[in-house]
This record gives sequence, structure tokens and C-alpha cells, in this order.
Amino acid sequence: FFMSTSMLQLAGVVAVEVTGGPEIPFNPGRQ
Repeated sequence: FFMSTSMLQLAGVVAVEVTGGPEIPFNPGRQ
């Protein structure tokens, strides 16, 4: 199963939001 960098970044943002962490702006394609 292949995951692109943007998908991993999005998963990280969702994980932080779910755990009640600070909101992180998601910019697809940015490193």
C-alpha cells in the first residue's frame, strides 16, 4: 500500500486535531 507525502501530512494534521492539539494549516504539495 502506497501513501503519498501529502496523504501522510494530512493524516498527521487529522491526528493532531483529533487529539485536541493546535490547529495546523494543511498545504498539499508543500514540504
